[in-house]
Amino acid sequence: VPVESELLGAKLEAARLQKKMALGECLPQVGLGISYGYNDIMGTATSRGSFNGIAFLSVNIPISDLGKMPSRARRLENEVQKARNEKEYLDAQLALRRQKNMLELETAYEEALVARDALSSAKDAESRLRADYNAGLATIMELLEAELSVRTAHGEYIDKCIAYYTSRSAYQLNN
Repeated sequence: VPVESELLGAKLEAARLQKKMALGECLPQVGLGISYGYNDIMGTATSRGSFNGIAFLSVNIPISDLGKMPSRARRLENEVQKARNEKEYLDAQLALRRQKNMLELETAYEEALVARDALSSAKDAESRLRADYNAGLATIMELLEAELSVRTAHGEYIDKCIAYYTSRSAYQLNN
C-alpha cells in the first residue's frame, strides 16, 4: 500500500478520534477517590498511632458547552467525512494508476515483440540480399539499404525494450 494511502488512513482515524474526544468533553465526568493512612506522631513503642481514611466523590457536568456541542459535532463530522472522501479519492486514483501502468506494461511488451519480429525480418531480408549480391543479382545500393534497415530495426527494438523495462519498473513501484 502506498504511503499516501496509509497517511490518509491515519488522517481519517485522527479525525474520528478528535470527534470522539470532543463528544467526551461534553459528557458528565465522575471521579471517586479513597485515601487511607497510618499516623504515629510520637514514634515511640508505647504510643498508639491512628488510622485515617477519607473518601471523596467529584461530579463535573459541563453545562456551558452544551449549546456549542451540536455545531462542533457537525464540524467534526464534516472533517471526518472530508478525510473519508480524500482517502476514497486517493484509493480510486491509485487503482486507476495501477490499471494505467498495467496497460502501459502490456502495450510496451507487445511493441517489443513486434520490434523483435521486425528486426528478425530485416535480418532475413538482409541475408537474402547479401546472397543475391554475392551471386550478382543485387546492387550494392540494395545491400546497403538492407543493412540500414537492420540497423534501424535494431535501434527500434532497443527503444521498445527500454520502454518495456521502464513500464515494468513503474508497474512494480506502484504495486
